[in-house]
Amino acid sequence: MPQFDKQFLEEGRTIWEKRAGRPLTLSEIDEAARNLVGYFDLLARWSAEEAKVTSTQGTDHPKMIQQATDYEHEEEEANECVGSEVC
Repeated sequence: MPQFDKQFLEEGRTIWEKRAGRPLTLSEIDEAARNLVGYFDLLARWSAEEAKVTSTQGTDHPKMIQQATDYEHEEEEANECVGSEVC
């Protein structure tokens, strides 16, 4: 985890105190910043793992594209029938 300097924490104080609705200590602000960094670190790791799995197993992208195209055509046909008695 990164070390946050006092100036960074002081700058963040306004944001965190507004969200908390009360004055916060530097320790609480440090904890909030670390939690936020940890959250985005976790998302980045999950994304990297997912990319690794996808690249080793192949993807269903062509199938997904075909399904989306089929859906778009069905939607276009349905829109053409609006106001028509025969479809």
